[in-house]
Amino acid sequence: YLILYLKHTKVHVFDVFKFDKKIAVFLLKDSWPLMISSGAILMYMRLDQIMIKDMLSLTDLGFYSTSVKLAEAWYFIPMTITSVMFPMLIKAKKLTFQMYEHRLKQLFFACFITSLFFCVPLYLFSDLIIKSIFGIEYMASSSPLKILSLAGLFVSMGYVNGKWMVVENYTKLSLLRNVTGLIINILLNLYLIPIYGINGAAFSTVISILFSANLFFLFHKKTRKMFITQNKSMLYLNFKTNL
Repeated sequence: YLILYLKHTKVHVFDVFKFDKKIAVFLLKDSWPLMISSGAILMYMRLDQIMIKDMLSLTDLGFYSTSVKLAEAWYFIPMTITSVMFPMLIKAKKLTFQMYEHRLKQLFFACFITSLFFCVPLYLFSDLIIKSIFGIEYMASSSPLKILSLAGLFVSMGYVNGKWMVVENYTKLSLLRNVTGLIINILLNLYLIPIYGINGAAFSTVISILFSANLFFLFHKKTRKMFITQNKSMLYLNFKTNL
């Protein structure tokens, strides 16, 4: 990174390591909500496992953890797609709104198709997948895997609108949506785990991700248009690049 930066900017090597207090304060001011937001995401993606351990048993935790690992195994793909496309999104915003919106729709659609490619087989063949990989002793993991496979659709969506919120500098709204998702996840776990066991934890995860990655955008005027855009983009078929 350092070599590429020096090569393309022609900055002197010693100037790279100069500390600029103003820039540091500016970056921290803009990024602290994203730091806490990332922590909230990590918590509500893992908190269900802690609550299962406390409310059920280690055996149930083992079954649930198995389903989580399989359900999340492919999440790096939409994450990579959005990371690669992020600079193009920024460039498009600087050019025209039409191109910016076009790139967003393309990105949403690409991640949605990717998620279908993994979510549908996980949902339809969860029994076969569990039995083939872990054996019949782990068949209790099949049902939560089927439920958690649905979360992938909204996780992909969340990667895209998360980048959109960074581009628009809606960092505090990003924090709000993820903290709200965390609270919803905790409350649903407290209610559903005693009733439905590990399936209740899976339902809690899906519902909380559905809210933070999709429904949240409906309730704020700044993000309402994004709610419409991201849901319509699932049927977006126009990939013309001459905008």
